[in-house]
Amino acid sequence: RTNLGGGNDGPAAMAMARPKIAEPKNTVMVWISDFYEFDRSQPLFEGIEAVHRSGVKFIPVGSVTSSGRQEVNPWFRERFKALGTPVV
Repeated sequence: RTNLGGGNDGPAAMAMARPKIAEPKNTVMVWISDFYEFDRSQPLFEGIEAVHRSGVKFIPVGSVTSSGRQEVNPWFRERFKALGTPVV
């Protein structure tokens, strides 16, 4: 089941996804979000970083506003860039 709009819990979603990764080097994870996790940014980033370092190809895709402009938390944008996985 996918819940579109209205927000979600990124760290909980990552905790559900990580055990499903059987072969990290043969796995691609596409994460579509504005990455506004508020007080949960660090736990989500740590999960993403662990997945990326395990060999998973992690692709962060930024959300767009109703006017078509990309909206992504700058805190995550900088960290993804440093990790070598810039936001698409």
